[in-house]
Amino acid sequence: MRAPSRRLPISREAFTLVELLVVIAIIGTLVGLLLPAVQSAREAARRVTCGSNLKQIGLALAVYEQGKGCYPPQLGWSTGREGSGGFGTLFFHILPYIEEQAIYDSTLVPPFGQASRSVESISGSGPYTEYPQVYESRWNSGRAGYGISGTSIATYQCGSDLSVASVKSSFGWGGASYASNFQVFGNAASVNVSNAVNTSDRPTIVKWEGRTKQRAITDGLSKTVASAEKYGCCNATKGIPAGPSGSGGTMWARWDWPDKWQPTFAADSTAVGDSAMFQDNPRPYTNPGPCNPLVPQSPHLGGVIMTTWLDGSVRGVAAAVSSAVWWGSLTPGGGESQVAE
Repeated sequence: MRAPSRRLPISREAFTLVELLVVIAIIGTLVGLLLPAVQSAREAARRVTCGSNLKQIGLALAVYEQGKGCYPPQLGWSTGREGSGGFGTLFFHILPYIEEQAIYDSTLVPPFGQASRSVESISGSGPYTEYPQVYESRWNSGRAGYGISGTSIATYQCGSDLSVASVKSSFGWGGASYASNFQVFGNAASVNVSNAVNTSDRPTIVKWEGRTKQRAITDGLSKTVASAEKYGCCNATKGIPAGPSGSGGTMWARWDWPDKWQPTFAADSTAVGDSAMFQDNPRPYTNPGPCNPLVPQSPHLGGVIMTTWLDGSVRGVAAAVSSAVWWGSLTPGGGESQVAE
């Protein structure tokens, strides 16, 4: 009699197609749920870093004011006298106060009599000489990309600003993600950057050399915006960013033209009052697009722009704030009681 046969268990070496599809669907669902959270966490980290940069800028402005008795000019000579002190943008003047002393020192014009003392003039008409102990952002920087003009400063760049890297790659200048308030650091109610004359024109530069004293901030330091976020590249096309024909953005060392590439806002006559309102994450930043280089831009999701105030505080301002309240926070002596927040 034959023993009954035993059936060996059949081993399964692979999933069925249905099981694979179910697993893939589950993984896809989990990714869909987790990805926004990961992106949100990354953006939150970038916002913290951007706020930290603004904090350094705010502290640098405060220390500069304490040492000099006034704030740095938006653009021009630190002493207000041609050929005396240092020449450059506000972000050039505060380099020693954000631990970039070496970059600032590299702009020292050699002593009188040295063969290397000649500096290429802004107008291109030839070399000129300077007084002793002058620091010039345009020293050895006759063309974009030379000297410090093409240097990228980490403190001046925000990771959420996707446009800032293209300033260097497209134009040769170091880009920035922050700009300063012309109403505080300029020397005029407004200027016309669309018809800018280069910085060899002294009457033009005088309007940018605010050198504002703290006592002039009658609204209070805690009620006046010092700086805010602004796209590095804003409605710009690749090429030479020359004067009124150029597009715009933010170049921290823009020494040759007081134009739409200056690291400032609330300066142009078309970008004051209600028209000074910042933009909330305008896309695309390239040309053509909605980005306006004359006003600040928030690169963050969530409708908030990061700002530094003259008291050194860093605050996020909601995009829902009214344009009138925002403008009131830009003017240092308008008497407004409500503050943008």
